[in-house]
Amino acid sequence: MKIILNGAGRIGRCLIRKIINDKEIELTQINDPFLTAASLCYLINYDSVYGPLKNKFEVIDRGRIRFGNKNIVFSKYKNLYEKNFNKSINFIIDSSGVKKNHEKILKYKKNSKFKALITHTYERADIQIIFGVNEKNYNNKKHQIISTSICDAVAIGPVLNLLNQKFKIKNGSILTLHPWLGYQNLVDGPSRSFAYPGEIIDNFSLGRASTEALISKKTSCVNALNVVIPGMQKKISSMSIRVPTQIVSSAYIHLSFINKFNVKKFKLEINNFIKKQNFQILTLNTDQCISKDFIGNYFSTIIDERWTEVKNDNLRLLLWYDNEFGYCSRVVDLIKKIKSDEKI
Repeated sequence: MKIILNGAGRIGRCLIRKIINDKEIELTQINDPFLTAASLCYLINYDSVYGPLKNKFEVIDRGRIRFGNKNIVFSKYKNLYEKNFNKSINFIIDSSGVKKNHEKILKYKKNSKFKALITHTYERADIQIIFGVNEKNYNNKKHQIISTSICDAVAIGPVLNLLNQKFKIKNGSILTLHPWLGYQNLVDGPSRSFAYPGEIIDNFSLGRASTEALISKKTSCVNALNVVIPGMQKKISSMSIRVPTQIVSSAYIHLSFINKFNVKKFKLEINNFIKKQNFQILTLNTDQCISKDFIGNYFSTIIDERWTEVKNDNLRLLLWYDNEFGYCSRVVDLIKKIKSDEKI
């Protein structure tokens, strides 16, 4: 499978690290207007979260880089989608996070056969896929532009979907604790938008120094979940707190149900799901772990059983998830699932 990657930020570089040694995937081109070939190689080779690569990327020239015997085109197009793509390309992954790029992908829908994966929510995508919820709904003939949702929804979705199917969620709340992101500031400054470059968002507190404070904010998590589990937007409230750590998110979930909740049945359903899952979606933790212990975890989400609590039929859950590595693992799984379904 031949792939073009647009956007080499945190998610883009995590994807590069995951797919570069994969025998089923050929990364043919990386596009990022904000990097040089040398700076890209450096940032992939040396990562402050995941450590250095054993084998290193090297610069061939300004437009090419190399990993072992694999040569990869590097480009700096501000608008990659104005270019004509080789007909042999199977996938374009847009991990730029920029909304204008998502819109530009649409022009290829009628004239190209490649699949476009957008590593964010996108309301005009043909389908938004979250493993453990609706990956079986993928249809080769209908779905060309695919949203892989956001990290919080990818982690929380499988658990909420299972609970809703078995017990019918009445109402609840979600609090996510999310590490800082690259667009936040080291010192107080403007609250810049990443999705809409050049714009200032009205949550001014998000522009405050990110390394010394907890910063509360709205989250699009429930909106993203509502796309794949209809009705959640009316039943569940949510908020997020940005925390001064680099990686690993947590979600504290409080739910009540229409059907009588039974904790033994819940645990049985979770264990059955784990036994039958074809992908690394859900796992359990009982050890006295902290967030750093989950760095580099492949699973979409980890239920911390130490904090599972039921009172008056209300369920409280604590989830952990590597918001980069776990999320990117599912993007790669989706590529392989599409390949298998379509016999690419």
